[in-house]
Amino acid sequence: MAAQRPLGEEEWIWLHGLPATRPARIASDLLSDREDPAAVGQIVAEALHEGFDYAGRFTDELAPHAAHFGLRRGDGVAVLGWLLDLLGDPSASGYINDARAHAASSATVQPRAAPERPRGRHGA
Repeated sequence: MAAQRPLGEEEWIWLHGLPATRPARIASDLLSDREDPAAVGQIVAEALHEGFDYAGRFTDELAPHAAHFGLRRGDGVAVLGWLLDLLGDPSASGYINDARAHAASSATVQPRAAPERPRGRHGA
């Protein structure tokens, strides 16, 4: 691992009594370490499909990597879309819509809303 950064409160959870890093943070760390984007995309897709993390959280975590991949600086939605497109994920448009809604709501000052439900099997 090239660099370590501290985990924020929203970047980990308790899972079966053990602390676990959220998939969005793991994906961001792997991109920071210059791992294969297709492999990272696979992790992202599986986490979204299984409902282990949210499109909006991926948007936030992936935003710092946008410029590295030739995308508009800070555009986490574009990074998420690009990673899912690498896999040809048929569910990508739904996750991108969720990510755009998250980005739009984050751009306006609002009271903190209830967390969005995952779109995967576990959140149905």
